[in-house]
Amino acid sequence: MTSPDTQLRILDTAERLFAERGFAETSLRMLTREANVNLAAVHYHFGSKERLFVEVVSRIVAPVNEERMARFDAIDAAPGAPDLEQTLRAFLEPALALTATGDERAEQIRRLMSRLQSQKWEVHAEFCELFRDVVERFTGLVERAVPELDAATLTWRLHFLIGSMCHTMGDPGAVERLSRGACRLDDYGAVLDQLVAAHAGAFRAPAPVPVSGSATVGANGAATPHAPTSTLPSSAATRSA
Repeated sequence: MTSPDTQLRILDTAERLFAERGFAETSLRMLTREANVNLAAVHYHFGSKERLFVEVVSRIVAPVNEERMARFDAIDAAPGAPDLEQTLRAFLEPALALTATGDERAEQIRRLMSRLQSQKWEVHAEFCELFRDVVERFTGLVERAVPELDAATLTWRLHFLIGSMCHTMGDPGAVERLSRGACRLDDYGAVLDQLVAAHAGAFRAPAPVPVSGSATVGANGAATPHAPTSTLPSSAATRSA
């Protein structure tokens, strides 16, 4: 059983089980039973459960990242410095659109994204690699939009942006509970507008002035100098981007 239909059935079943149970709790025996395939078919198409997981996530995020890159190209083609709000929207909107429909697949993706944040994965390096090019491109655009920010502050704010995006996608009930129903994630346009406005303000805010005794220090106790953005590890901001 090595047909394209078999491969698709394995992917569909794996996505559902990983979303429902998580990576560790989904066994290959369970997967083969649910997909009605044998173990040899899984190994033929994917090699291992770890590789299958990467392919499941890649199938979801590849179109998102393609859309992001296309939008980044349009921003780059415009004269002058990148518009910050447009850049943030280009990064956020394709990801938020994954779960905006509220249908069964959207809810399944939402559950999977939530698990990605709460569990440790044996394939973390491969997972981060799916977002490397997008994060590096996005970082460069934001750096040009707010050139006054030092590299460390820029990286912190990218980290906070990705964290709030993932939390918003992964826990739709949080804001509804907090606002007692006044804010709802099914108002897709409002969610996007609020995220863009909040983080545009965050990126434009001046870097904090360290208070006495709170400066970042290195392992040897010396103050850590600011590094150019290009030298910062992109994996720091790639978790579920």
